[in-house]
Amino acid sequence: MVFGRSRKRAPAAQGEASERASETARDESMVTVDRGVRVWCKVVDRRDGEAGETVVVPCCGNHADFAPIETEGRRVVYYDVRNRGRSDPVADLARLGFTEEIADLALVCDEVGLQRCSILGWSYLAGVAAQFAMARPTRVDRLVLAAGIPVRSGIPPSPIPEPPPHVLAHLDQLQAEGVPDDDPRRWCEEWRRAYVPMRMGVPAAFERLASPCSMPNEQPRRVARSMVCIFAGLAHYDWRSELRDLDVPTLVVHGTADADPVELAEEWLGALPDARLLVMPGAGQYPWVEAPDRFFDTVNRFLAGESV
Repeated sequence: MVFGRSRKRAPAAQGEASERASETARDESMVTVDRGVRVWCKVVDRRDGEAGETVVVPCCGNHADFAPIETEGRRVVYYDVRNRGRSDPVADLARLGFTEEIADLALVCDEVGLQRCSILGWSYLAGVAAQFAMARPTRVDRLVLAAGIPVRSGIPPSPIPEPPPHVLAHLDQLQAEGVPDDDPRRWCEEWRRAYVPMRMGVPAAFERLASPCSMPNEQPRRVARSMVCIFAGLAHYDWRSELRDLDVPTLVVHGTADADPVELAEEWLGALPDARLLVMPGAGQYPWVEAPDRFFDTVNRFLAGESV
């Protein structure tokens, strides 16, 4: 179900357009965002000329999960955030953080030549997208915030079920055999198979997720290191008062089987002046693979400027 407040607004004009060909353009590059730090970027352009919207999707080696937003008449810009996916590894912990990722989003937009765009952010990247929009509201057409972090800190984390004892015993055995060091890709796959379905309302959907385990940045220990740095910068925050001035149409997506209750998504809805909430029955923290038809149908219509 979708409910909330909505004021229909015509899509704004897009920024500079690159050369068009009759077929889809798929350009990959490495964008420098900091001294010695580059992020992987991919542009999929299915526009005919300059008409059509542009959507930016920050990712973590999993851009293939969002391919259904690559509709005719749309340009999609994916990039792997710093120290994740195909982007450069960052050894200095002081150069990893939430603030740095907001700045990186701005630099990617500048590099691609985007004056305006919509942004699809999920998990903590929903917060990155919202903060970018609050700082640069004239550059954002629409926001999609999927399974996002709370709009304020101070909320105790919701418990996530542990894998069954026999699965944990299997991981312990692999560690004892030295698999994390000797075969990191296998360890990554085994770890994800154990833990990721625990965050889903539809565990079988795990098989549809793109695996990032061929990428060294996506090894569990490296991911955990990045997440510690990201959430260290989110120890004390409350965005509700700032969001009340953000006149950007926003779609908040939340699954009823998410570890975080739907009431936290409703706080986003209450703070934003032009927002609607898509509740995904039975979905957890990966609604785009747990209920892909419903997710992408609604998201694509919203990004195209239709009422949802």
